[in-house]
Amino acid sequence: MVTRIKVLAGLRTDEHFAAQDGKLSFRTGIDLPKERQEKMDVRVSIVPTTHGEKVVMRLLSARVRQYSLEDMGFSETDLKRLKEAYIKPYGMIIASGPTGSGKTTTMYAVLKILNKRDINITTIEDPVEYDMEGVNQIQVNQKTGLTFALGLRSIVLIRLLDMGVEPFLVASSVNVVVAQRLVRVLCPQCKKEKQLATAELYKNFPPDFVKKHLGSGAKVKVFEAQGCSVCQNTGYTDRIGIHEVMLIDDEIRQAVIDRKAADTIEEMSIKKGMISMLEDGFIKVGKGITTIEELLRVVKE
Repeated sequence: MVTRIKVLAGLRTDEHFAAQDGKLSFRTGIDLPKERQEKMDVRVSIVPTTHGEKVVMRLLSARVRQYSLEDMGFSETDLKRLKEAYIKPYGMIIASGPTGSGKTTTMYAVLKILNKRDINITTIEDPVEYDMEGVNQIQVNQKTGLTFALGLRSIVLIRLLDMGVEPFLVASSVNVVVAQRLVRVLCPQCKKEKQLATAELYKNFPPDFVKKHLGSGAKVKVFEAQGCSVCQNTGYTDRIGIHEVMLIDDEIRQAVIDRKAADTIEEMSIKKGMISMLEDGFIKVGKGITTIEELLRVVKE
């Protein structure tokens, strides 16, 4: 089976002691009309272990390329902050989060907005997860020496440092920073309302968030997962992002340059209207989009 996967992914079948990465594609619903079929890309990673080769395959749906920022759960406030950043003809947008938190989807959604015929867009990726028409996508290849640094140098971004400009001046060009996690979305067909004691919530979450978004009574209304045929008895049907969008204005930029504490910078940003990731999660819990358990799972990562 491993050999067959290697062939489909274009990997060496005679290599058993080195890590290999590849890609293959297939269509779902081949018995359906072509317009209803869905193309799936599969990222293949093979690593040698003491008991043989381990294969990890990650499914990548072409639908991801069609997601908009609105589809991904950004609040109106965060969307406005993002737009202020990406309409500028200069500066950086930083997306942060662990593997599988939706960073790639967010960046592709922004690229989709910026991708116009009169704009030359080049990306450096490892790996290139989705092909985007009209975008010059560079695949990092350590074996040939094509690293992130070399790729950046080839598209002129790194030359500021080569010219002797201080790193903090380069960093000062950051426009916005997006931090995000993914939570599962409750199945609308079977989610169930329940009453939860606020005293229990206070053990894990700030009381002001609980009171603001869920209520201040002895018990508050939330929803929990059940399971039905629609969601294949999982209780969930999709995933959505909880976000924290920090707009880097002159005051925040100066605080970063002055090496102010992270808590101080966060407090400054919240006073300027930033919605924290935790609060964005509470908003979605209050709307019945996700559960307290899901929020607790991701904020404790």
